[in-house]
Amino acid sequence: METFLSSALGLAALLQTAAAVPPPDDSLTRLRARVVQDSTDGRAWLELGRAFARWSASYHRHAHGGHGDTAWARAVLDSAEESFARAARLLPGTRAGDSAAVHRVSARAERALLVWETRGVEAVPDAWGAEGAADGARLPPVLEELGENLLRGCPRGGVLVTAGE
Repeated sequence: METFLSSALGLAALLQTAAAVPPPDDSLTRLRARVVQDSTDGRAWLELGRAFARWSASYHRHAHGGHGDTAWARAVLDSAEESFARAARLLPGTRAGDSAAVHRVSARAERALLVWETRGVEAVPDAWGAEGAADGARLPPVLEELGENLLRGCPRGGVLVTAGE
């Protein structure tokens, strides 16, 4: 818990320097209070991770145009990934736990995108593989198989359209 709180304090310090990025909304504060009150509430960790992930998306909307400092975006994505990891550990074998695992992989992919934007495509494999699948940041096997089947089912040159999360 101390690690999460120190991450939040570090994130707050980073955010004070990033004027182009809007502050988090009130729901993020409420979610933080929920996990402080009960650190075993997996659904609260999942919602907190989703809030961090939505907030990190503001990097591309507000700060990306000419703003090369990605430290705050990486910090927010780290917080999202940690929240999703906790949710997945607290909700094993449930739809919410699987959702947390998928979101965790998505947060890692967003971080890889930031690496690609700042250091080039050559740096992505190292950034992705540094933490890698060894720490459990993988899609649940049934979802990996579903994704593979969906992609194999698309005709050559076809388009797969999805919606929502």
